[in-house]
Amino acid sequence: QVVTFNTYIDEELKVYVDEFVSEGKKRGFDATPYLKVIDSIKINPEMDYGYLGLYTPTTHPKFKYFYGTIDISEFNVINSRLLRSTVFHELAHACGYRGHACEQCPYILSAKTSISMNYYKNMSLESWHKQVDILFSQIKSIPKEENLIRKYIESLN
Repeated sequence: QVVTFNTYIDEELKVYVDEFVSEGKKRGFDATPYLKVIDSIKINPEMDYGYLGLYTPTTHPKFKYFYGTIDISEFNVINSRLLRSTVFHELAHACGYRGHACEQCPYILSAKTSISMNYYKNMSLESWHKQVDILFSQIKSIPKEENLIRKYIESLN
């Protein structure tokens, strides 16, 4: 029996999760199966200072399946573009992207964000789409044998 969650998603994050799925499909990547093994995607006011978001993967010892949670820092709510970027970043991890593309850079998968709020406020739609292109290229470039979540998702079919 396949165990999947009815993923709980905070109301204000649903639009970004839907956008992630939609943008992925435009670029040849279907994130829908990955969402089925996420327990929740929520804003967490209790997050440690310094984290914008956190994907926590784990395995359940009883059922032996992957599942995870995504927590988004309340700090992100001050800027919708920062919030969207953080949701995309954490969903990329939930799709099997381990680590970060760089320590500190303007990419969605940067380990650190030192970019000012003006960067997000002034980012053009064209710049955002280029960043999303890079993000999905990075996700799709993970060799199947190195993406344990992908291997699990594909084993369910």
